[in-house]
Amino acid sequence: MKNDFKKHFKLFDSLNSYFWIGGACIYDFFNGQKPNDIDVFFKREKDVNRAISILKKKGFKLILKRNIGAQFESKDGIKYDLLCLTKSPEHLFHNFNDFSVCCAAIDSNGFFWHHEDYFKHCENKEIHYIEQRTTNDINKQKRLKKFLKKGFSINNENLLKWIEKLDSDRKTIRGGRKINVKQSFFAKLENLKFNIIKTKIKD
Repeated sequence: MKNDFKKHFKLFDSLNSYFWIGGACIYDFFNGQKPNDIDVFFKREKDVNRAISILKKKGFKLILKRNIGAQFESKDGIKYDLLCLTKSPEHLFHNFNDFSVCCAAIDSNGFFWHHEDYFKHCENKEIHYIEQRTTNDINKQKRLKKFLKKGFSINNENLLKWIEKLDSDRKTIRGGRKINVKQSFFAKLENLKFNIIKTKIKD
């Protein structure tokens, strides 16, 4: 498994820092699809800034610069999202991710992290809504639509959770609270609703 992502990890060999690749690209791998979008996560701001410099020097095209990282495109059309959001894959899953089928990652130490029901939910193409952070309507709707178009389904219980969170987030935003994606970095792992499996993977 790690060999399949080796070229992506190799891009940042000179960093000598901890990072991980996660999200939908892991799902693509397990389903025999070539991922076109690679999300790369760093736990320190200085590391993501160094990673940005590395891709610039390698001739990658800068598409978008954010306060939490940047998005690049390689010459063969693969997009790389470099992000500094959370402290670890576990922290990311619990505080940032919206669906359990996105909770999978491979880190630079050779460990595979995933939601305890990741494989079951992926195999059944089920959307299980787990989001904790506040997001706006447009992002929420785009994300749900994206997975429905991929053939995933959502049951009444999870759809109701999604709608209730949508209503709650609308009230929060209308109340004047600004959305800060870096909030997840400082969030504590409390009242955890699911377990994370961490295993050492072979080449």
